[in-house]
Amino acid sequence: GITPEVIERTAKKMKIDFSVPEDFYSLLTEKHMSEEKEEETKLDVSNLPKTKLLFYETPYKMDFSAKVIKVLGNWVVLDKTLFYPEGGGQPADRGFLIQNGQKIEVEDVQKIGGVVVHKAKGIKEGEVEGEIDWERRYQLMKMHTCTHIVAGCARKLLGKHIWQAGAKKGTKVSRIDLTHYKAFTREELEEIEKEANKVVKKNIKVETGFLPRGEAESRYGFILYQGGASPGKEVRVVAVDDIDIEACAGTHLKQTGEIEKIKIIRSSRIQDGVNRIEFTCGEALKEFEKEWEQIFNSSVSVLEELNIIVKKENILKQLQEASLALSVDFNSLPKTLERFLKEIKQKGERIKEISPEEYDKQRKEFEAGIKEAKTLKEICERIFDFWKKQEKTLEKLRKETAKKEAEKFLEKQKDGVIFEIVSLDRKEMIETASHLLSLNPELTVIFSNHTGYVVGMSKKHDMDRTIRNLCKEAGGSGGGRLEFAQGKAELSKLIKIKENKNVSDFF
Repeated sequence: GITPEVIERTAKKMKIDFSVPEDFYSLLTEKHMSEEKEEETKLDVSNLPKTKLLFYETPYKMDFSAKVIKVLGNWVVLDKTLFYPEGGGQPADRGFLIQNGQKIEVEDVQKIGGVVVHKAKGIKEGEVEGEIDWERRYQLMKMHTCTHIVAGCARKLLGKHIWQAGAKKGTKVSRIDLTHYKAFTREELEEIEKEANKVVKKNIKVETGFLPRGEAESRYGFILYQGGASPGKEVRVVAVDDIDIEACAGTHLKQTGEIEKIKIIRSSRIQDGVNRIEFTCGEALKEFEKEWEQIFNSSVSVLEELNIIVKKENILKQLQEASLALSVDFNSLPKTLERFLKEIKQKGERIKEISPEEYDKQRKEFEAGIKEAKTLKEICERIFDFWKKQEKTLEKLRKETAKKEAEKFLEKQKDGVIFEIVSLDRKEMIETASHLLSLNPELTVIFSNHTGYVVGMSKKHDMDRTIRNLCKEAGGSGGGRLEFAQGKAELSKLIKIKENKNVSDFF
């Protein structure tokens, strides 16, 4: 997590010959931006002229006319294009080429040297019209500009050691990898998001233009290349005021206000010294907000039986914190809450059967605690804590029950074997059997309850074979270890076996 600049300064103080390579961050960026890709298209474009890049001149234009100068199988080369080729973590544009009234989909766009190639099956040499998928392009322009803003705001808040170490733009979610000596805290992410949205609201002009490499480096320094190496004698500089300035070949907005709103979804530590921030904006954010609201409403709906009111504010934050309290993805929150409440009800019924006084005491404590909860996180914490408390209570009650029941079953043992249908749950059967063997290690204990669960415990007989055979005979299955096994079978058949057979037949 120590930045190379810190090492360089320390080395100088200690009079050690050490310097950071000028292209260090370019190399780091290229390393982190490398993704698994299909094998690069091998096309010979060596004798073709450079393609005129209209997306720099007129990034808001949606259609254009061009001439097909070369057809290379399913790929075509135009004299000029509005289609942005994949690069710099930004996906290629999509759209159509129209020729002789036929509309052909552009499946991919790549750049080989200065030549842009378009994958469009069936296009021939001659005149052609082009239409880009504008909604997709505009969303990617928003995402790319967001990347610069988020990186710049992180650097402003946390320090100049924050460098971009990779980025990938998508139409729904984009990500940026930033160098930092520790994982970002939730508070830091909230501050970065808040600062980024201030930049959006200010509606700052996004400056783009080409400069001679020497002039660009002299004016801005090597921070230009944090987004990756920029080949050529000229450098295309993208500047969002003084918030972020770097060499970038992507398509960008004219004004930051077009983004509308930025939302950081999550952050993770992808390796030592590098954090990943995933974010969204624009139309994608609106869709996400609808999804988040639906999950929030579903979660609150599950909680209706508790008669509590949850304020509908900071929905994503509430979902993230609530899901963290229950250790689940927030998409699973409604079902998880439903499961916990169901189990709390079941546990409560069992506690009530064993100790009505303890049940009433716990119920009142739970109801009082839930009423105090104001957020989804607090509610989930109280539900989880109560669920754990119930489990501990049941464990204690099971041991007490086991001792009481054990005395009754000792009287029923025959030839060192106890085989009974009992009104205990699975864990209580195990606890009781274990207690019986602690009283008399020579016993063989087999219990079944009214739901068909079977438990067997013995130090004398092979319980794996016994329970397997018994459950099979009773229309079920089972198995386990030599001294302990369990299974499930049909209760009616188990009762018949108990009445008409000797359990020792299954040993």
